[in-house]
Amino acid sequence: MKPKKPQSAPDGSPEPEHPPLDPIAPQVQYQDLPNYYANADIPHVLARIRAMDRFFGEVVDGHPSGTYTDFYAAHLDMLERDLRPYALYLALSLIALEDSLRKK
Repeated sequence: MKPKKPQSAPDGSPEPEHPPLDPIAPQVQYQDLPNYYANADIPHVLARIRAMDRFFGEVVDGHPSGTYTDFYAAHLDMLERDLRPYALYLALSLIALEDSLRKK
């Protein structure tokens, strides 16, 4: 069996071995994590936040009122409870990201 020839992108550069990290449905075991993530759980935490933000962007349209205010309050309570264990890792990841951007 012949070895697979590396595929190239339309611009001629070689394709990466792993696809880039999907922000909506991260599969950290198959994708390369950015070096500024302090923990492998960070992509999953960010995906949860993005999902709820998309929901509120579609449903509430930026102006929560009435029933949506209750949804929004519940969302904030969930985020507080769910993100508490990751607070340090999120902070470290933000610091590392900021430092990496300064070096460029």
